Amino acid sequence: MLCRLWLLSAAPLLAFSQEPAALGARDLFYSTSEDAPLATRTTVQIDTASRDCGSGTTQERVWRNVPESRVFHNGERFRIVLQSNVSGYLYVFAEQSSGTVANLLPREGDDVAQIRAHQDTALPAFCIRGAAGENVLWFLVTTDPERAREFRRSLRQKPAASLASRDILVETEAEGEAVKASNAVYRKSEGANGEQLFRITIRQE
Repeated sequence: MLCRLWLLSAAPLLAFSQEPAALGARDLFYSTSEDAPLATRTTVQIDTASRDCGSGTTQERVWRNVPESRVFHNGERFRIVLQSNVSGYLYVFAEQSSGTVANLLPREGDDVAQIRAHQDTALPAFCIRGAAGENVLWFLVTTDPERAREFRRSLRQKPAASLASRDILVETEAEGEAVKASNAVYRKSEGANGEQLFRITIRQE
């Protein structure tokens, strides 16, 4: 009888001591926990209303999410939309297939680019022109404005591949999944709370 009582009393303790399963990148992004680590969602979008990078107004553009692996062609226009699960700051640096390097955010004249939790931040649209190649976009998402300023000052030339964070776990959402944003890519930070550094490569033929 004593053994049975001990086993019954120990069972709740064992259950209580088990650690909860770690949230995936997508679940973490949608988590309502106030102390959740930084998570981001990015979507690549193509302008389906544009032909040959036409001169239509912004209001006339029709954006559709596509996979990051999509290969773009001359005359197509794309953009990237980012959301973060926390408010913070964003720096975006682009190296285009032509070799041109451009600061996308903050915009010229701005010190830093602020982002609001769970609000879309759309980057300027790109028009695909020229020979086949790759457009590499670097993203720094941080809760520290001074870190964003330092990063901006440090990138006078294209960043080395080793800059990409090894602490970010990536979860890709497939087309047709019954979720909030198809073809989105979710990233969660493990070792570096409050900061993500990553790149997105857009290929063109």
